[in-house]
Amino acid sequence: MGSPANLLAAYREYRRSQPGEYTGFREPSLERLAKMMIYLVAQSREQLYKVKLMKLLFYADFLHYARQGVSISGFPYARLEMGPVPDNFQHVWAWIETAATVRTNL
Repeated sequence: MGSPANLLAAYREYRRSQPGEYTGFREPSLERLAKMMIYLVAQSREQLYKVKLMKLLFYADFLHYARQGVSISGFPYARLEMGPVPDNFQHVWAWIETAATVRTNL
C-alpha cells in the first residue's frame, strides 16, 4: 500500500477538503475511525469479518448523523458490490495497521 510516511501524507491531503454533506459535516479523522473499529470489534459477540465491520461503520456513522447532525468519523463512504466502505478504505486500513492501532486477522 505504501510507506507509513506516504500514507500519512495522503491522509493529510485528504483532510484538507472542507467538511460537507459527503463527510457528514465533520473533518475526517483516522483516530475516530480506528476507535469506532475497536469499539465494534470489542462489542461483537461473534467473529467480525471486514464486510460486516464496514457495514457497521456505515450504519453507526449514518445513525449518528441522523440523530446528531454530524457523522462520527467524517469519512465519506464508497458504494461497493458487497456494501458501503469508507472511501479509500485500503489506504485507511493500511495506515491503521501501520500505526499499530488495530491488530486483527480480519
